[in-house]
Amino acid sequence: MKKENRSHILLRYALVIGCILVFASFIVYKAFDTTVISASRWNEKAMKELSRVDTIRPERGNILASNGSILATNLCYYNVRIDFRSERFMEGRYLLAVDSLADSLALHFPIRDRAGWKKRLLSPLDKPRDKRPRAFKILGNISYADYQLLRTFPFFNIRNSNKTGLTKEKVMRRVNPYGAMARRSVGGVGIDSITGETHGISGLERALDSLLYGKPGLAKKVPLTKDIVNWTDVEPVPGYNIKTTIDINMQDIVEN
Repeated sequence: MKKENRSHILLRYALVIGCILVFASFIVYKAFDTTVISASRWNEKAMKELSRVDTIRPERGNILASNGSILATNLCYYNVRIDFRSERFMEGRYLLAVDSLADSLALHFPIRDRAGWKKRLLSPLDKPRDKRPRAFKILGNISYADYQLLRTFPFFNIRNSNKTGLTKEKVMRRVNPYGAMARRSVGGVGIDSITGETHGISGLERALDSLLYGKPGLAKKVPLTKDIVNWTDVEPVPGYNIKTTIDINMQDIVEN
């Protein structure tokens, strides 16, 4: 009986050691393949990435009234998303907090009621983990103050963003602080569908676009000790601020 138990134990040890050896052999093979057999292909990919030059878009200039008041300017907004496939995403804690999170979102961002927010927050979890969205949009075009408020909500108040999957995408928008005042004269901007650049499409925005747009900068990839980062080769030149003869007090009287 003891001999049979001993043979069973030895067999199990042999199976475990065999699995470890197979796994170790696979790692050694992949390392050899990457560094020797397929080295030229990986080097070519690395050089292609490091030789890529990115364009840095300049900050568009402001359009000012005769007294210096701003008629058109750029403001920074954020699109907030959740990465449901983040490695350390705390799904259990997310499910526990979803009711209170829906309450907070419905109170401060009433584009949906509580039930609508809860349905939206839970919808990505219906899919298998490997098919869940990596950039599920929660809110769009919110200010930095609203983003800071969002970070105080249940679950989102966890400091480690890797555990919440919360990410923000910076978006620059052209805004008119005085609303529709002198709208035809000031004009508007649009995004080029090919280049993604913002240019004037009407009014002063279009007529003075070459001055307002500025000069793009250039950035390239540079390998550091722990990461590959963007290195600015040519700094972007912001566009000029244009001061007009528009008198906002007179304009308000005329329009009314």
